[in-house]
Amino acid sequence: MVAAPKLLLLFSLVHSCSSFVLRPHARHPIAPRMAVASLTEATVWQARLNLRMPTNYGRIGERELSLRLVFEPEDGYEPPQGTIKPAAGGNEGDAEGGMEFDGAKYLDTSGGPTSNTWLLSEDPDDRKDGLWIWGLFEEPLYPFILLKLTFRAIPMPGADVDEIAPFTCYAQLSHVRDRKTGEVEILPGILTVRTVERVKADLAGLASVDLINKGAIGEIKLQPTAR
Repeated sequence: MVAAPKLLLLFSLVHSCSSFVLRPHARHPIAPRMAVASLTEATVWQARLNLRMPTNYGRIGERELSLRLVFEPEDGYEPPQGTIKPAAGGNEGDAEGGMEFDGAKYLDTSGGPTSNTWLLSEDPDDRKDGLWIWGLFEEPLYPFILLKLTFRAIPMPGADVDEIAPFTCYAQLSHVRDRKTGEVEILPGILTVRTVERVKADLAGLASVDLINKGAIGEIKLQPTAR
């Protein structure tokens, strides 16, 4: 008979097709989308500090700190400025590989809003006439952000009780803001401390003037976080 081979062939084709089952594509987790970084409470910035400073025992202490910070603007000021505060919740974790992740506990806020501040600025050492005033730019152009951070004593790891004495440090960092999206970027820079030296202003020594000297104590890097 001729029909048997045709039936056998048809059965084989149906059986083969039934083995192909359409399955939905596997779903991969989607990374959380980070909001546009800004100098407002909406953005948490991760600050990493590499410090190299004298200790109370006369040594050179090296500490690495990580702090989660927020920039709170003050309304009605030009150029934009405000205060720096620890982010809610602080930092999670302890020391790892020499980096202390709860560095915010050393940030001193006892002096009020002026203890930790930020200010957008032109070059403070080479101030221009503010070309944005004359309508040459759609918005004020501030290529720098000036930071002031105040710290409590920072203990040094080890058996003896040694620490870096309380201090106030400063940084002048390059500040970039995308004019279309508003995205803010802060580039790494140097941390400094200021010392005041009083010198004679005349040969007779009847007048004096205070000179402010800057000394580098480390570096700071700021990155916006996803939350």
